[in-house]
Amino acid sequence: MRVTEDELRLAAHYHLESRLGDVVAATLAYQRDKRTHARCTAEAAETERVLATARRLANRLPPSLGLLALAEGQHQRAQRDAERSQERLRASADAFFDTAGGAVPDVLAAMEAHAFALDRPKLLAALRRGAAVGA
Repeated sequence: MRVTEDELRLAAHYHLESRLGDVVAATLAYQRDKRTHARCTAEAAETERVLATARRLANRLPPSLGLLALAEGQHQRAQRDAERSQERLRASADAFFDTAGGAVPDVLAAMEAHAFALDRPKLLAALRRGAAVGA
């Protein structure tokens, strides 16, 4: 295993308890799970609106099409997906906060600045900037 000068400086500045590669991995996983949860939550809200419309129009819909049942099933799946994504987000958030330690404020600011699509080079640049400001 190699260690870089970046890792030494960032570990010292942020008092990291984990390797820099672990911080990057936890950050990327958290962002992925956050985006997935946002997508699943939006999909569940959309299927809820579709279901409400299907219920409102149920007496005018052709029974042979089974649209109400389809809308109900679609909404149930979307809700399950949203619940599972929430559980994954909670777990990855815990791992991110535990792993990133003192770097959390700078990493969160960088993630927000990049709409939670921060990649490794941008994350390292943000950490370097944070360490330079704090030095």
